[in-house]
Amino acid sequence: MTLNEFAKTYKADCHTDLGALMWHPTMESIRAAGQRKVDIHFVMLMTRGMVTMRIGDREHVVTPHCYVDTVGCLDSVEMVDASADADGYVLLTTERFVKHVFRNRFPFEPEYLEYQRRNHVTLIEARAAMMLADAFGSLERTIYDCDNIHRDALITCRSAALFMEISNHFARLVCPGQWQACVSSRKLHIFKSLMELLKSNARCHHSVEFYASKLCITPQYLGRVVFELTGKPASATVSSAVVAEIKYLLADSSLSMKDIVAAMSFSDQAVFTKFFKRHTGLTPKQYRNGA
Repeated sequence: MTLNEFAKTYKADCHTDLGALMWHPTMESIRAAGQRKVDIHFVMLMTRGMVTMRIGDREHVVTPHCYVDTVGCLDSVEMVDASADADGYVLLTTERFVKHVFRNRFPFEPEYLEYQRRNHVTLIEARAAMMLADAFGSLERTIYDCDNIHRDALITCRSAALFMEISNHFARLVCPGQWQACVSSRKLHIFKSLMELLKSNARCHHSVEFYASKLCITPQYLGRVVFELTGKPASATVSSAVVAEIKYLLADSSLSMKDIVAAMSFSDQAVFTKFFKRHTGLTPKQYRNGA
């Protein structure tokens, strides 16, 4: 698959002739493309919602603050599905582009490449995720700025800055020779388990207490884990998943508001409307009508 083929398949329009392309993963573009192998190297930062990917023989649910690098697995990556509110940054690069940006020395140590071959998806700290999102966003804005007379030079500089930010984070995250993550594996397991539970329970259960009970921990401990990894309270993570489900149902014009209220397990339409407006600033009807 070439960059042009990827752009056409996934409806990506942010690209440069230097050999790089940026794309925001959405439910619409992934479902429209179908399950296709992506054999171009890419790095990805998830900022909202969830994307399901198959890398090799493993399926990964990529959630906010997850970083993905497909180094070493170019013939076995598939985009499977995404939630209605999915968003993030994906940067696809050709070998020619990487050599153009890093003429002298690639910023990653061999240990990083070995780590990524074993751990293609890494949940990173909220602060590091924010810094990477800023770097991705800066590069994206530069690629779109076709009238800038220094565009190619700026793309080169900002691509280098992005990869240096990634390199800097992993130098801090991983102890050379030991590969010991600064966030405990138990906390990562709890968070990933929470996200899996939300996929199948967000329509029926809207409380932190329910998910804590399922995970056999206290709501307070779950709150601490989620806040440490995302910088947000657990209630915000749960509510975000509930809102994503509501938006998905609202997109189906065959469903009445009464149907959606029942499907989402709200006691009545007033409570449902108040919840949705508190989290989106719009009533469900306004959202459905494209306000």
